[in-house]
Amino acid sequence: MAGNFRDTFLQVCKESRVEPQESILKHLHGDHEDIRGSSNKTKKLVQALDLSTSSLSPQTCNVLGKALATDHFFTELKLSDCMIGDEGMTNLVQGLISNVAIRCLDLKGNNLRGLGTQAVGKLLRHNHSLKRLCLEWNSLGLDSSSFTSFAEGLAANTSLLELDLRSNQIHQDSATVLAKALCRNATLDTLDLRWNTIGLVGGRALASCFQHNRTLVKVQLSGNNIPQDISKSIDASCRSNADKINISSKHETRQQLLSREMQQLKRERKREVTDLMRRIDQQGEQLGRNEKNFIHKIARLQEALEERKTAFNALSAQLKSREAELVLTQQQVTEQRELVERLRGENAGMLKERLEEYQHLKDEKVKAESQLVKEIAELKDKNFTLEARNMDIEQKNGRLQEQVYDLKEELTTLQAEIKVQATQAEEKLQRERHKLQDVQKELSQQHVAEVSRVQAANEETEKSYKERIRRLEEHRKEVEEELRKVKGQQLADRLNFEEQLMQTKQKVKEEEQHRSRQLEDRLRMVQLSKDELQQQYSQQSHQVSELQARLTNATVETEALKRKLDELTQELAGKTNETQATISRVEQQYKRQLGSLEIQLQEMEQIKDKYTRIQSEMTDQARKHQAELARKEGDVLSLQDQVRRLEFEITQARDEEAQRASALQAAISTYVQGTPRSPMATPRK
Repeated sequence: MAGNFRDTFLQVCKESRVEPQESILKHLHGDHEDIRGSSNKTKKLVQALDLSTSSLSPQTCNVLGKALATDHFFTELKLSDCMIGDEGMTNLVQGLISNVAIRCLDLKGNNLRGLGTQAVGKLLRHNHSLKRLCLEWNSLGLDSSSFTSFAEGLAANTSLLELDLRSNQIHQDSATVLAKALCRNATLDTLDLRWNTIGLVGGRALASCFQHNRTLVKVQLSGNNIPQDISKSIDASCRSNADKINISSKHETRQQLLSREMQQLKRERKREVTDLMRRIDQQGEQLGRNEKNFIHKIARLQEALEERKTAFNALSAQLKSREAELVLTQQQVTEQRELVERLRGENAGMLKERLEEYQHLKDEKVKAESQLVKEIAELKDKNFTLEARNMDIEQKNGRLQEQVYDLKEELTTLQAEIKVQATQAEEKLQRERHKLQDVQKELSQQHVAEVSRVQAANEETEKSYKERIRRLEEHRKEVEEELRKVKGQQLADRLNFEEQLMQTKQKVKEEEQHRSRQLEDRLRMVQLSKDELQQQYSQQSHQVSELQARLTNATVETEALKRKLDELTQELAGKTNETQATISRVEQQYKRQLGSLEIQLQEMEQIKDKYTRIQSEMTDQARKHQAELARKEGDVLSLQDQVRRLEFEITQARDEEAQRASALQAAISTYVQGTPRSPMATPRK
């Protein structure tokens, strides 16, 4: 507080054996009384040390600097019009270098020049808490070497935001040094250089520093004999920097929002994972209990299985007795089979006689069918020859159509070539026009750039370019004349080709009509031959139907013999079925018992499968959650990369716009300065 600083100041004065100045003690005492007498409503401490208009000696500055070196209360120090001088400033800076609380320093009207300027540069180089520095009404720009050290300190500073250099006799050399320092400074946003002697050279240097400086948003330059175009370009650069800073601040806020959302997502994912792990633990406990129950059930099922085994052994004994009975029945079956064999021998003799008759009928049928096949083959050959002739006619017709299509394709290719030639001629004309426009633009740019230096040479070049324009116009007319000729020739060729195409179409139509009449006559002849063949085929089919009727009578007699044989086999099968039914009943009882035991075992296996499936599902869910978390993090990283790329593109675009604007303004300024008052003739476009 102010009281503590006053005590510190008096103690340092005592240690340094310096008599404290009454003006400083009055200021400190007044500040202390103001703090003690402040109302309870405001409770706001005065944190500014105002020693303005107090003439400070070098010894007092030394003591004041030592007292301020360890002070953490005052955030503003006002030393305007204190006549500190170079020596006092050097002493004061020794303490201010280590001060970390003062944010605003006012050194207005203290006659600072050579050594004082160097001391301020040292302060800026080593102090990283100062935000605002006022150096109005000093003489910092008189000594170029001292001002260079001040500029180096400003370039190395990383905290200063506002700098007031009004009325400091800063000339154009000092301004160029200051501009180089501003190229390396990355924090200063407000600079006041009013009422100095910067001039044209210094203004250009300050304008060029904006190619590297991205933080200056306000530069005041009135009263410096700087051309208006340069001052406007500096203002435009300041506005551009302000826009960039706004964009970067918006980007930082968005990035902060994204980071907060990412943290929120991570917290939610962590909470979901913990809930999932808790549920998995609960399910694991439940599965453990189920497994114990399943083990108990399996033990009981094994006991039941042992009981069923004993019952199965009893059934196997019964089965052995049934097998002995089955052996007796099999002996009876062999006797029945011998009877069946004798009957089969008798039936075989009868079947041989019937088969011989059937074979004779079959041979007669084969002969008749072979004759029919021969006749059908001859008819097919005739039909194939007719179809081959028809195919030849169709192929000739196809070839004629292909010739027509080829002619059409040639017509389209000719049209495309004509179009390409026309487009090439138009493109050539366009290129010549573009060349003419480019030449005119070059002439106008050269005229604007060199209007003050080479007027006589400009008139000669103007004449030569006019002559070149005239030649180009003549060439353009020749190209247009050639284009008209090409188009006329194209129309004549197109008309001739269309006439030839119509003639060929007419010829093809006449030939097709003649051939179609010939084919119709041939088709009538084929139709008549076909009717005759159908009559012959109907007669042959009637003969085949009579032979089939005889064959059906023979098959009816064989089927009657087969029915007798089937009745005997059915009686034998009835006896065997009775024995097999008893065996099957025993086997079914045994199978039912085994099936029930297998069903119980399958249920146990299904329960085990459910348990393993649940475990696999739990692991899959955990794996999916981890993959989703990784994917979200990848998405956030890709979004951050996109934001960085957008920022880089925006900065590049703004840099290019700033460079173009500065180049355009410089060109306009040189043109405005170089043009005489009398109007000059410009070349025609």
